[in-house]
Amino acid sequence: MRRRTYLPLIVIGAMLSASVCHALEFKNPYQGAQDYEKDSPFLQDVPEKAHLVLRSIMLQAKTSSKGCVWTKVKNKVFEKTYTHRGNICGAGQIARLRAAIAPLAPKLAPGAIAAWKTDLDGDREPELIITYHHTAEDNYPFLTLWTLKFTEGKYHPTYIGPFLDGVLRVIRSFPDGGSPKLFVRHQSCYECCPWVYISIIDPLSGRDGAFYLFNYTDQEDGFSEQFEFVLPGEGHSVEAKVETRIPKTPPTEGPHLMQKFRLTETGETEWWMFRCEGFRCGSHMVKARKLDPDLHRIWTKAGRL
Repeated sequence: MRRRTYLPLIVIGAMLSASVCHALEFKNPYQGAQDYEKDSPFLQDVPEKAHLVLRSIMLQAKTSSKGCVWTKVKNKVFEKTYTHRGNICGAGQIARLRAAIAPLAPKLAPGAIAAWKTDLDGDREPELIITYHHTAEDNYPFLTLWTLKFTEGKYHPTYIGPFLDGVLRVIRSFPDGGSPKLFVRHQSCYECCPWVYISIIDPLSGRDGAFYLFNYTDQEDGFSEQFEFVLPGEGHSVEAKVETRIPKTPPTEGPHLMQKFRLTETGETEWWMFRCEGFRCGSHMVKARKLDPDLHRIWTKAGRL
């Protein structure tokens, strides 16, 4: 499942500080990014035994609720280290799992892989979510994911990505009480003042998985595969601190996701309430210092993302 890329452009030679974003040149960050949907690293003619070995190791692996660091990838161009986590921990378990993944996807660099074990559909057969760090032209960092589901004696990968400077932030139910979904944090551009987004993905929906679509407008074409998590300010957006919460066991009519935008300049507060029908989450905004008692109760009990 390829993520639709909205092409905000990378700023090259940007003078960056807490208060300055000065553009000198522009570049499409996705230029030269590996097309793993068209050229999958997962082989189709792998012997069944290799799939069974991976399944055995994965089923025996113990998970950690806190997770752990699987890989740290250094990018010398940007002088930054990217950390990717998984929930199967311990050097021995990680080494065995990487070795078992290699026959299925030999082109993937083992040191750039991290993995999560979780039952996404409640059938007591856990899926394996693989995250992979890679770079495009000029060393711009990307995250690609695959969900491996075991059926008919072998693992079938579902491709998701790519995400610029992405990280799998959490796997949790959405809406609350539903099946687990993937929450991926990513950003709009690099060497710039970026919007930071969260995309919520159900990788087992249909053949290729599905993104939840969010809309901050009343226009039908306003839906996108992400919601705003951190705003850039600096004239690119309003100056505001954003807080996102997911209500616990929300009523059928919602809200299923709530956001609080505290506007820096005016001190006003905007509350955005998202109600999801299927994978489409429309919103309405309330501008008030405090919510009405019912919504305030939902907000205070909601889990902060």
